[in-house]
Amino acid sequence: MGRQSARVAPLKAIGLVRTSVTRNPARDKATIHSVADDRGYELRGILTVDANTELPTVLTVYTVLEYDVAAVIVPALSH
Repeated sequence: MGRQSARVAPLKAIGLVRTSVTRNPARDKATIHSVADDRGYELRGILTVDANTELPTVLTVYTVLEYDVAAVIVPALSH
């Protein structure tokens, strides 16, 4: 009897874009997708936060917990 290898699920991540920082949202989202692919993350979605978003940090933490992700990917440190 041969050993079956355990299938490891990819780590999950969300992306985060701040509209007050981005100059090119499409490029930033493409960057997030590229980083997720390069690092082997399953991207669950991209959270967009604008100046009117109440408690953006709380929203981000809630989203991390809700989607059970291991990482938040941003296109640049300014986000």
